Amino acid sequence: MASKIVSEILSWYGSDNPGTLTNLARLLNHGTLAGTGKLVILPVDQGFEHGPGRSFAMNAPAYDPRYHFELAIEAGCSAYAAPLGFLEAGAREFAGQVPLILKANNHDVLLDEKDPAQAPTGSVRDAIRLGCVGIGFTIYPGSEHRLDMYAELRALAEEAKANGLAVVVWSYPRGSGLSKEGETALDVTAYAAHIAAQLGAHVIKVKLPSAHLEQAAAKKVYEQAAVPAGSLAERVRHTELERAITAGTIDVTLPGRPRRRGRLHPATQTLRRIYAIFAEMGFQIYRSREVETDQYNFELLNIPKHHPARDMWDTFYTTTPNVILRTHTSPGQMHVMRERCPEPIRVILPGLCYRYEQITARSEIQFSQVEGLAIGRHITMADLKGTLTAFAHGLFGSQVRTRFRSDHFPFTEPSAEMDVECFVCDGAGCSVCKQSGWLEILGCGMVHPVVLQNGGYDPREFSGFAFGMGTQRITMLMHKIDDIRYFVANDLRFLEQF
Repeated sequence: MASKIVSEILSWYGSDNPGTLTNLARLLNHGTLAGTGKLVILPVDQGFEHGPGRSFAMNAPAYDPRYHFELAIEAGCSAYAAPLGFLEAGAREFAGQVPLILKANNHDVLLDEKDPAQAPTGSVRDAIRLGCVGIGFTIYPGSEHRLDMYAELRALAEEAKANGLAVVVWSYPRGSGLSKEGETALDVTAYAAHIAAQLGAHVIKVKLPSAHLEQAAAKKVYEQAAVPAGSLAERVRHTELERAITAGTIDVTLPGRPRRRGRLHPATQTLRRIYAIFAEMGFQIYRSREVETDQYNFELLNIPKHHPARDMWDTFYTTTPNVILRTHTSPGQMHVMRERCPEPIRVILPGLCYRYEQITARSEIQFSQVEGLAIGRHITMADLKGTLTAFAHGLFGSQVRTRFRSDHFPFTEPSAEMDVECFVCDGAGCSVCKQSGWLEILGCGMVHPVVLQNGGYDPREFSGFAFGMGTQRITMLMHKIDDIRYFVANDLRFLEQF
């Protein structure tokens, strides 16, 4: 049900058909300002107007047309206005989530023009096809091409209203007929709003007027009539501008102050790609604790006390006996096995690990790992190789070659290291792969019978494979990062590259 103010605003559009009024109501009843009689429209035509580099390079996610749909939705905007291409890219995916306005004309800056014009870039049929609530149109009062734009707007507005669409007009004075200061002059801004209204606009966007008066004839009248113009509020009120705003016809706003948007950490970006690849193969995410007992971190994984393999890990011990910070994510294997035995298992186990090591370009005391575990009947080394090869193709590309080399881990038998062909030199040999042509990405193997038995599974009936990789290491290889300390330094010069 429409609020009192919305119902009142709709009553002012006495000549419009029910379809147009319905779409105006959709604008006024959507987003954070729904029902208040106010609205905020997110217009994104600057890629067309100024070029993608100037518009989006400082915020790379904005190159993706879906980003702007998501921004309008998350910000609670009343509507999202954009040229045809941007709307076509997301209209299906975000259907019904935010009202759309097709920007029906646009202008570029490839030429330095004193008298800019707008070219038709969308139609009423396009707007109807995309489910838009209205069409948007820009006019330049003051340009020598203004009369052509007025004629185009009038024809387009007539067609839009006949098809039940709202008409939104950006009326921006500019051109050789005006000085730079005159583009926001009080008399010119009011004139621009008046022209747009006369051409049939339902919603009009103008810039906030300054106290400057551009036209000599208008200046004389303003001074004789003592039109209040000392404050911004007075300038907005002048010559019934306030009444037009109250009637819901004019949108007078300053350009917004853009907030700096954050982005995902590069290691998090890699981690999410890993999640997605294994999710497609049916793996679930299982999280386990970072503070572990000596039993789960070592003994149950076939690393008893005084076993020489313990020398591979430099451990952080707590003041509580036998309680440590986990040195790898492998203890999670034991937790999930004991929790789900005797059911089959297919999980990945992401999380932080801790080792008491000297901090260098290649080692940190805190790092993230992703471990994988699959247990069931008749699982073989071929399943392990097929799964990890599919993972490598998903992460590095379908053409990448892989190889497996024998290795030793106490909790797997047989054990292996997996390499991928160096994607920097395509296997020819370079400094990144140390002239070998290959990059080591993870360790893996068939779950040791003792580990299976400690987890509650009968090794005579069940088998399984496990693998583990460092998230930062994978990220370093993918982006040729030469210092692991960058990941925790919070240096924007590094983070803004991703």
